[in-house]
Amino acid sequence: MSRGMLPGRRRSAALQSFSFRKPSDVDIILDDEDEHSFVSSYTNLDKISGHILIKCGKDTSFHELEISFEGVTETYIEKVATTAPTSGRTIGRHRFLKLLQPIDPSLLPENRVARAGVLYTFPFEFVVPDRLLDQQCTHRVDSPQVHEAHTRVPPSFGDPMLAGDGLTLQDDMAPEMSKIQYMIRARMVKARATGTRSSDVADKAIKVRIVPAVDEDPPLNITEDNKDFELRKEKDVRKGLFKGKLGRITAEAPQPSGFRLPALKNQSGCPISTMTTVNLRFDPIDDKVQPPPLGSIVSKLRAQTFFGSVPFRHFPSRSSVNAWDTQRGFFVQSVELSSRCISSVEWRKHDGMGSSTASLSRRQSDFSELSMASTENTPDPSSAYRPGSPFYTAKVLVPMVLPRNRSFTPTFHSCSVSRTYVLDLNVSYHTPGATVSTPSIQLRLPIQISAEGNPDATLTISEEEARAIATREVDEELAEGRFSSRSLAPNMQIPEYSETQPRLLPAFQGLRRHSEQQQGPPVYSRAGWGGSLLRGGVATMSESLSAFQTAARATSVSVM
Repeated sequence: MSRGMLPGRRRSAALQSFSFRKPSDVDIILDDEDEHSFVSSYTNLDKISGHILIKCGKDTSFHELEISFEGVTETYIEKVATTAPTSGRTIGRHRFLKLLQPIDPSLLPENRVARAGVLYTFPFEFVVPDRLLDQQCTHRVDSPQVHEAHTRVPPSFGDPMLAGDGLTLQDDMAPEMSKIQYMIRARMVKARATGTRSSDVADKAIKVRIVPAVDEDPPLNITEDNKDFELRKEKDVRKGLFKGKLGRITAEAPQPSGFRLPALKNQSGCPISTMTTVNLRFDPIDDKVQPPPLGSIVSKLRAQTFFGSVPFRHFPSRSSVNAWDTQRGFFVQSVELSSRCISSVEWRKHDGMGSSTASLSRRQSDFSELSMASTENTPDPSSAYRPGSPFYTAKVLVPMVLPRNRSFTPTFHSCSVSRTYVLDLNVSYHTPGATVSTPSIQLRLPIQISAEGNPDATLTISEEEARAIATREVDEELAEGRFSSRSLAPNMQIPEYSETQPRLLPAFQGLRRHSEQQQGPPVYSRAGWGGSLLRGGVATMSESLSAFQTAARATSVSVM
């Protein structure tokens, strides 16, 4: 029996495939599918190729066969209210990616009637784009940086069947209220009758896992009034409860280098690690007081997920989310990275008289630049320091490794879902009168998770595309440093643009459209913004040709 005639041919396909309607037998086969893996994983510029197998139980006429690669974001917010009319759920759905596969007419059955018992095969090939269309983020934003982040390819997110490495199921610490899914979809549309809507003869899809290549962004510019992070903290050291002070301890650390996920095809099993340094300072109340012995340092990683039924205009943060907001939500989950005893770390005494303890004026607002500063710098004096008095300093190295029992997605910001990470560092110390609990001082640092791309991926164009680009008249977009539109399919003419047909500017290798060129907000519906963005929700072929510079040959584009 043919491989394609078995819809449950292996456990992986049964887990990752789903059918919307199934009066006909449809199977989707990936060329690089691993029978031992739950799902196939890809990154930017990776090719996704395979074929569609269709076999009908009876003669079936159809109007169109559509093979697509789609990306969809789904979110919902539970309304919390005391009265029944205001309770319920707000849903958002955004299809941010849809690539269509042109089908050779010679492969279609005669008169578009699929004969009973005949197995039809249709090949497909897609390339994971490097960027999304600018038109996929048309809502108002507070800065061009937000728009740039929203047009990056987001990772697969929130699906328990896609969270692992393909061999084991893992938790990606995402809430049920937010999902980002990619799928290869085959849809056969029934022949249309006059005055009636078209219906689907078959509609099936299989999920694929996308882990895009993400570079680490520059450190955040953290202001003094920021409530989400603490890169420097001071605290009184007491003898015990109601027994007076010994002095004041200060802890500070720069923004650490982020974790770097290896390429999907280079899973060597090496630990994913990074390191930071915590600088400590103790200002005693008098010359006879010794610094408190150090106890331990515990590092935890907080995965913060922001989601909404309406798009975000800014980069979301913990302090910007209202707990009573009926359109946006927040979810956090922590995982411990390391716990070390630091009792052997010794304090270094400074006499305070002419010693080289020059201040770098390290206010909290300046810590965005400290990631490049030397760890040999001495922390600034605390608010209780008396000029000329002795003080003590210590440095603690904090190595951190991502645990293997969790799945970590790169840091990303999409229109309706964001994932950020915060590093919690808790330094404990001992005081003579502390009997109830061990005192400690805690820092909260921003940290990123980035991901490597496919080192073998290359962007290629056909000879026809190269000639079309070479002969294209230099226009304003090219003068501004942008590439002109190019054909994505062979034997296809370059479209002409008119005043009534706006020209779309491609986003390619970091060249983005400026914020003043952004369109107005999308049309919202009760189900979010899954409605029309470009003339009814699907772009024409001529609009599509100018968008995806990294799409596969022999593909066309439509967006919703």
